[in-house]
Amino acid sequence: MLLRNDLLEWDEPNRRTVRILWIDVLTGVAYVFDLACTTAKVERHRLPVLESALALGRARKLEADPYLVLANQQALPPKYLEARDRAWQMLADLVEQEPAIYEARRRGELVQEAARRHGISHPTIYRYLRRFWQRGQTPNALLPDYANSGGPGKTRLATPGVKRGRPRKDGGSPGINIDEAMRTIFHLAAARHAAAHTHFVRRAAYSDLLRDFLCERTADPYSRRVRRTPASGALPSFGQFNYWLEHGHMIGGPALPAPLPDGAPVALRGRPGAAFRLEMLPFSMQLLHAQDRNVLVGTPVLYVVTDVFSGMVVGFYASLDAAGWSPAMRRWPAVRRTKPAWRAAMDACWRSRSGHAATCLIVCCWRRN
Repeated sequence: MLLRNDLLEWDEPNRRTVRILWIDVLTGVAYVFDLACTTAKVERHRLPVLESALALGRARKLEADPYLVLANQQALPPKYLEARDRAWQMLADLVEQEPAIYEARRRGELVQEAARRHGISHPTIYRYLRRFWQRGQTPNALLPDYANSGGPGKTRLATPGVKRGRPRKDGGSPGINIDEAMRTIFHLAAARHAAAHTHFVRRAAYSDLLRDFLCERTADPYSRRVRRTPASGALPSFGQFNYWLEHGHMIGGPALPAPLPDGAPVALRGRPGAAFRLEMLPFSMQLLHAQDRNVLVGTPVLYVVTDVFSGMVVGFYASLDAAGWSPAMRRWPAVRRTKPAWRAAMDACWRSRSGHAATCLIVCCWRRN
């Protein structure tokens, strides 16, 4: 038995999926919409024809609806709900006029009337109709696709003389438009730094980039040595270099631990949270000032709290103070807190300190033997 909102899929002669929008039981007619259609065209079919296609195996009914929009109302941002409600206000009266809304001539008249009443263009209403029919005929089908805005993962073409991206808010270097030639230089600088150092440090790789690649070279006529001086003009920012390290897959991720052998015992005695281990990890390095790379700010110490039963990290604290019991105890409140609440508090703390002269962030990755 066919019902409203059922999805029917054909493989021949052309693969396509249609949604049953409405069934007129008295006349035995079903109105269907091709989900790949780029217009608001609705097809009219007789029910016996559709049922025969299912019985003969030429078509099949999909059990799951991958196009149906299911959303948690409490988790949606307010601007999403406002856009959905605004579109639904324009469409609510139209979709109730069945079967007139499915007939091409009557649909055109209804859309033109709605466009005049709401003061919008008729292509906008057709776009809302198409989205409504494609995604399950519910108000949530009109939720905007803001997540697809901006074309994530696509490389933008630059206009000569126009800097892409928003202006810098902190007054830092505006950077430059990164083209294919500059991406090649980024790749060479990253590969050279990775080959010369055991641990890849992005700030150090960026400094090497400016010193060895983006510089002006002059030959000393007496010693015949090449001198490097900082290049004049705009230079790529560290943020741009860091972005293309990730986007261009110029560096690999951390190595994954080896899998456990077959038959290895994994059952442990005890329970999570029964006992914790506190470790202090001093760093044999000095941190530099975020804005003046010639100024030292101190030696960091990392305190790590792990669960004895599972070995999982339950809290950490980075400090520039001398190692001691007092800074170590500052980590224990975060162990008891839920991690989403702790992360929200940390994000608020970083935002409140964004105007300070120096900000240090230490990210450490290790594997326990």
